[in-house]
Amino acid sequence: MSDERIVFLGTPDMAAQALKALVESGFNVVGVVSQPDSPKGRSHTPTPSPVSAMALELGIPLHRPVKLNHDYDFVARLKPDVLLTFAFGQILSSKVLALSGKFPPLNVHASDLPRLRGASPIQTAILEGDRETAVCLMEMVKAMDAGRVFARQKVAIAAEENTTTLSAKIVSVAIRMLREYLPKYFSNQLVGEVQDEGAATVCHILKKEDSLLTPDLSPASFVNKVRAFALKPGAFLRLDGGLEIKVYRCVGLLDGKDHGQGVVEKAQDGEFVIGLKGGYVKLLTLQKPGKKAMDAKAFLNGERGLAGKRMLGVDEVFPTQTNGDSTPERK
Repeated sequence: MSDERIVFLGTPDMAAQALKALVESGFNVVGVVSQPDSPKGRSHTPTPSPVSAMALELGIPLHRPVKLNHDYDFVARLKPDVLLTFAFGQILSSKVLALSGKFPPLNVHASDLPRLRGASPIQTAILEGDRETAVCLMEMVKAMDAGRVFARQKVAIAAEENTTTLSAKIVSVAIRMLREYLPKYFSNQLVGEVQDEGAATVCHILKKEDSLLTPDLSPASFVNKVRAFALKPGAFLRLDGGLEIKVYRCVGLLDGKDHGQGVVEKAQDGEFVIGLKGGYVKLLTLQKPGKKAMDAKAFLNGERGLAGKRMLGVDEVFPTQTNGDSTPERK
């Protein structure tokens, strides 16, 4: 389909699917860059990223630098016409971006830019209760996700959508977009839309404490957090007494009543109910450490005395310590 020399940069499974689709569609992917192998499992065996595994399967030259900005000879030797990134996971320097020879470098970004620039657009859209997001094919510039947008496709977020299901929808849209718009980009048919800097918002890299379900959440925010971290890594709560529970599915209800915030109101007859400000949540699919996920009825068959237990807050689960210059730090 295309003779232009593409170097593809990406890391997770959704990017691996896009890489495979590009090659199967006849695009000339001459090299792949991904994050270094990372330890997996109890044995901590170094394991290639999904994009690395796909490049090896397809027989495409592969580079796995710790920092591409300091180790980019591999890319330079390939003399790419364009760099194409999709969830690569490293910020690229001006020197690396300049290696995109014939065309400005491109990035596939999973948000409705300029909203949600940054590292976690899919999860953050769900966390914030958005009902719609987008996939953008955009120019890569030194400023984070600030380049011109050459193509945009809206993606609806269903009420029960989680990050796993939304990611599947987004990669499907991204593949269709690349197949349709890359040839137009290479033939200079696309006019880039300059982003409105005044409307820009940023999303950060999510840490473990971001996945903690806390007693100060509203029912809607509780549900959104569960959706945003499902199915991996899973949002979790910790009750006083130490029991930690991952929650993969729940429903929230508003009744305007003054519930005890974060207190287990019911844990019997197959119902696990926690009171929150202005309402409550029913936990539907749960998991204890070292166990399989299960429905509330099966979970409660193995647990007694949970009614009246209190959810712990972030400072109780992740206590702070003070370093030498009196700056609070998370342990």
